[in-house]
Amino acid sequence: MSYKSKPLPLTFACAATESKLFPSDSGNEIALCGRSNSGKSTLANFLLKEDRQLVGETAGLTRDIISEEFQWKKNNYIIIDTPGLRKKSKISDEVEKKSSKSSLRSVDISDISILMIDASIGFDKQDLLISNYMEDKGKPFILAINKWDLIKDKKNSKIEILDKISKSLSQFRGASTVFISSKNGHGIDELMKEVLQIYDLSFIEISTNKLNSFLDKVTSTHTHPTDNGREVRFKYITQINSNPIYFAIFTNKPKAVLDSYKRYILNNLREEFSLSGVPIKIIYKKTDNPYKKN
Repeated sequence: MSYKSKPLPLTFACAATESKLFPSDSGNEIALCGRSNSGKSTLANFLLKEDRQLVGETAGLTRDIISEEFQWKKNNYIIIDTPGLRKKSKISDEVEKKSSKSSLRSVDISDISILMIDASIGFDKQDLLISNYMEDKGKPFILAINKWDLIKDKKNSKIEILDKISKSLSQFRGASTVFISSKNGHGIDELMKEVLQIYDLSFIEISTNKLNSFLDKVTSTHTHPTDNGREVRFKYITQINSNPIYFAIFTNKPKAVLDSYKRYILNNLREEFSLSGVPIKIIYKKTDNPYKKN
């Protein structure tokens, strides 16, 4: 089964990739993504415990995808450092165009992505486009607010950034956000704990019985409005994939299900099964219940 994704209004959309760059037993693949000069290469150097990447004040120093294996708390990982993403109007040569395409493509081939955000700039439209692409692909990601050591009014800055993220990513409730300094290592341990936790959560498998008990409860607690006088009935739900997590809900009128009701089911699904922090996709299909006896 294939799922059609909305086009990303950045320079390139990622090409579909069927195979990983590295063997699956090499470790959890982490893609570092974000705008230029957000600190991706500095974080990569800290995790690798050596200066493998070119870093500096000038934006766009990294132009190729660079991958390295490393170990953190006895767990094996592969870091994928990517070129900074910039708006099309700021991409001046063919090399950087290819770099931007590779950077987005790294989301598809990684297990989890870390979206680096410059704390001095905050969460802006470009970050939203990147995070929406990650969410649309169903890939788990963590927001790393970097350069936190440079912020003087940390209390008010944190409130402002979290509020903007909450409003911008309302469809992705509970997005994991960690405040770090990739230069001095502040918050990196917490970041890696989140990586492991979100990665494990993305592979969760929920039994059909539990899912249908949930569906019965939420649809009876708050029923869907009728469609031209006809009842919209929700027959059953099942999980059809993990990492990315997909569910299918079967109903007599899939096209009539309101967006507000879809959000109601999604939010309750997250809460019921503790799925905050990972993208979830629910598709609505029209079919007869195969478990129903004739």
